[in-house]
Amino acid sequence: MKAHDTEKPLSSPKEMEPGAWCECYFDIIRQIYLHPFKDELFVIRQAGQLGRWRYTPELTYVDGYELAEMRCLRFSPDGEWFVILLPSLGRIEIRSTDDLSCLRQIEKEFIYDESSEMCLSQDGRWLVLDACKNYDKRGAEDGAAWIDLQTGETIFRTWEEMNNNIKLEDEYATFIGQMKFSPDQKQLAVNI
Repeated sequence: MKAHDTEKPLSSPKEMEPGAWCECYFDIIRQIYLHPFKDELFVIRQAGQLGRWRYTPELTYVDGYELAEMRCLRFSPDGEWFVILLPSLGRIEIRSTDDLSCLRQIEKEFIYDESSEMCLSQDGRWLVLDACKNYDKRGAEDGAAWIDLQTGETIFRTWEEMNNNIKLEDEYATFIGQMKFSPDQKQLAVNI
């Protein structure tokens, strides 16, 4: 399945070579993720590039693609697939770690341009996404969307509904930096 008509192979990994990773001024421009089982790392640039590198016996470029603005990558518990957030396209993609092919797309109304973080439950069933129910009411409508990856069911709750005391003064006041499930899967920790 081709993810989008404009998707193309990464023409040159030059911009994603190791020296360039340390030259960015903001953490969010480039993000590096280690595969949970393989000697590989995945690099995303928000500008819309994903590269896969193998690091044994030496760092070698494997493959990659260019598409649209990318944020946040999360591996499945078995490492066979990953989820990547494409906020400018209003969707999430599930891709194979073997060849980066798109296995599935999830388009939800809660995904907006500023969505920046998501987490995956330890069993790989639930995806929780930094989301906004109504972008025109940014702040009061900010929260999290819980997406069941098996059924497609989505539950949206604002931070206030979840009894979280997050108060946004304006649309730039709070940035969700990280979300993690507790080991028992009963609580969600949010780093603001």
